[in-house]
Amino acid sequence: MLSNNQFIGDLNALFTNETFDNRLSVIDVSSNGFTGELPVAVFNSFLLSEFIAGGNCFSGSISSSVCNARALRTLDLSGMTSGDRCITLYKGIFDFFTSRRVRGSIPDCILGSSTLFVLSLAGNGIGGNLNNFSVNSLLVNVSLANNQITGVIPEEMKQYRGFNALD
Repeated sequence: MLSNNQFIGDLNALFTNETFDNRLSVIDVSSNGFTGELPVAVFNSFLLSEFIAGGNCFSGSISSSVCNARALRTLDLSGMTSGDRCITLYKGIFDFFTSRRVRGSIPDCILGSSTLFVLSLAGNGIGGNLNNFSVNSLLVNVSLANNQITGVIPEEMKQYRGFNALD
């Protein structure tokens, strides 16, 4: 639990395949100033059930490596590029708003996951569509607001009755 501190730096240096303790089940690094790409080594853990990393200054995209974590129940990457400390890392407000979005789309394996209960990807400017929502989903809480998702909401998602919250 490293949330709500003033930590900065690239998490990939901390979470490598050689140094990462894959017995961790909960990792919360939210609301800091972490930079670089999301560390993919954390998703090689067989026990990881919660990964919370929103409110940082990450760059890049969300890798399909997320789906390597077979026990993952909560994935919260909301605002992963727009933490409070990000604005000081850029030359000005214009650079901040034009560069702070997650590239790519939501990996298909996330929406097709049969283990996730909570998915929060809000506020990332993610593109793409929702075509791979699974009827075998266990999702209860989903937050996808403030992205650039396009297309039609899949019929499976419209008919799914398991949501407690869908944003």
